[in-house]
Amino acid sequence: MNPFNFLSGTMPPHLMESYRICRSQSEAVIQKIAIVIESVIHLKAQRHRLLIYVKDPAAAREAHDMFHQNGLKLFKFCYPGHSRRERASGLAKFNNPRNSEFDALITPYQRGADGGNFYGACHHGVIVEFPDDIRSLYRARQSLDHIGQTETPRWETMYLNYTYDAQEEFQPAQQEARLTMELPEFHQSLSTDFTAPRIDERITGQHRFICAFEIVQQIQGTGFSKHPRARMNWDEMDMPEANIEGMFYAAVGRFLMANPTTTDKFTKETMERIALRWEPGTELTMDRVVGLCLALPNGVKIYNCVKPGKGRDML
Repeated sequence: MNPFNFLSGTMPPHLMESYRICRSQSEAVIQKIAIVIESVIHLKAQRHRLLIYVKDPAAAREAHDMFHQNGLKLFKFCYPGHSRRERASGLAKFNNPRNSEFDALITPYQRGADGGNFYGACHHGVIVEFPDDIRSLYRARQSLDHIGQTETPRWETMYLNYTYDAQEEFQPAQQEARLTMELPEFHQSLSTDFTAPRIDERITGQHRFICAFEIVQQIQGTGFSKHPRARMNWDEMDMPEANIEGMFYAAVGRFLMANPTTTDKFTKETMERIALRWEPGTELTMDRVVGLCLALPNGVKIYNCVKPGKGRDML
């Protein structure tokens, strides 16, 4: 009997959502580690090694067992049984290009992103799970940067559609949007390889948040804003309709930053009509905003996926 089916028939409804999330996370981590193992085998053949970031020690233990089953050597930087000397020794071996004892190093953000230096022999990193905060994500990606680094680090971020990755990716994206709004100088200090545009002070409230999410979109290069995901359930965030809705909000963000005095045109009463006069692949124009254009056959419908109690309070 499938244990999930058994539990789903016996678990109280208010606990089912938490169980679904845990199950989705667990299955996604196993799938992603299997993909990482293939990458490590490929990198090892080229005499490279890999730095792996996960969310917690439990995922690191799962990865260690899977690596061992595939004949690969993984150093767990977070293993609680290591003394400080053992941890330093393992890190030194991983950082030594003449030492091939470890094929990869795995660490949670709490340890690796807070002062870990992995630049000696490693030039490849992978984000397997997203951290809870955007600062940890930036610090993790900087842990291969050092004056002694001999190659430009290459980073991959793993994401599985229709899993809880959608919510876990949205959380730091939302934090980053708030940073661009409220602490732009601090945000710029984190994102040293991208000069974020400034949001005009005349743009406030939800309009400013839409612009901030568009800046995050430009940093990530997704092509769509994650702003609408704030009103969606995690298992709806990867739906095609959700991404198309995000394309519209990205266009709104660009329009507002170029026309900061037009915020009064975008209200709860007008947003749906404006969306119907716009289609993906085009820029939003003033004619479409003020209604001089008719609704398009392929116009965008917004508020597709709305969690109870949310959505209509958002633009």
